[in-house]
Formats: sequence, structure tokens, C-alpha cells
Amino acid sequence: MTRVRLREVKGISAAALEFLILTAARTNEVLGMRWSEIDLVNRIWKLSPERTKQNRKHRVPLPVRCTEILALQNEYRHKGQPFSLLSDDFVFQGYKGEALDEKSLRELLKRMDLPVHVTPHGFRSSFRNWAARARIKDERIDRYLAEMCLGHKVKGEVEAAYWTEDAIDERRVIMEAWAEYCESPFS
Repeated sequence: MTRVRLREVKGISAAALEFLILTAARTNEVLGMRWSEIDLVNRIWKLSPERTKQNRKHRVPLPVRCTEILALQNEYRHKGQPFSLLSDDFVFQGYKGEALDEKSLRELLKRMDLPVHVTPHGFRSSFRNWAARARIKDERIDRYLAEMCLGHKVKGEVEAAYWTEDAIDERRVIMEAWAEYCESPFS
């Protein structure tokens, strides 16, 4: 429901918050996102190790709606002129080309008259709770895949040496289902 209301609000803060919700990403990751991290062809957001809490690279599968948000940000950024995705500009820019401030997301939630306990980071918890009970094609979401969607480490050092896949295709299905859930009037 919150995400549906965000579209009525408009603006960079609303776009950033919706993107944050749909990717279940950390606030600082979304606000620090640069165009050079985006692979629009494959709908993947590539975070370098220094940009993640786990200090390791993380690929985020982007739901279709996220690509729409990125297209809108591009229009805002260049007012229809061509640009390079290799640019180091922030996707969600505040004043003077700097990253949007986290305070703008909190203020947006406040303006939307949401309870004070609703925070940008809380949407990660909402995703995890949803993933614990959701079903895709009549099957529960694998716990490890849900944790991987959040960018959490799910394996020990020995297991990590052998398990090198990041299950991007499986996680893409989960993130699309999450986006559909967020679109529903009952979420």
C-alpha cells in the first residue's frame, strides 16, 4: 500500500524509496547508487565490495518496475538527452549532484502520515517476513535465497570456497513476486 501511495507523491525521494522497497536493499546502498553500477540490458545492479555491509560484491536482480524508475530518473537527470550508463553520477541526486540524503526518505514517510515506527530500513524486514511465508508456484521461498536477496552471507568460509553461484535467476523470480505483492492493495 505504501508503494502505491509513493507513485502519487512523485519526486526523487519517492522514486528512491520505491526502488529501496522493491530491491529490499539497504538505504545507503540505494542512495549511493551510481549509473555505472546498473546493467539495464540484464536488469542487474552490481554493487562493489566497498559498497556493501558484507564487504563483498553483490548483484541485485531488478524487477521490471525498477527499470521504469531508472528511466524516469534518467529523464529527470538529462531531460531527454542521451547519456552514458558508465557515468559516475548518483542515480538519486540531491542538491549539487550529491547523493540524496537519508533524511529525505524519513521526511517523506512523515509527510505521508505513516506511523513513526515505519522506516526505510524496515522495508527489508517486511521483505524477509513476506519471504518466510510467501509461495511461488506453490512452493515456499528457500530460506537461503531470501537471505541472498538481502545481501546476507549464508555460508561459512569452507562452504563459500565451493559455493560460488549467486543464484541471480532464482532471486529474480523472488524479487518479481515481491514487486507484485507490493503492488497489491493489501500489502
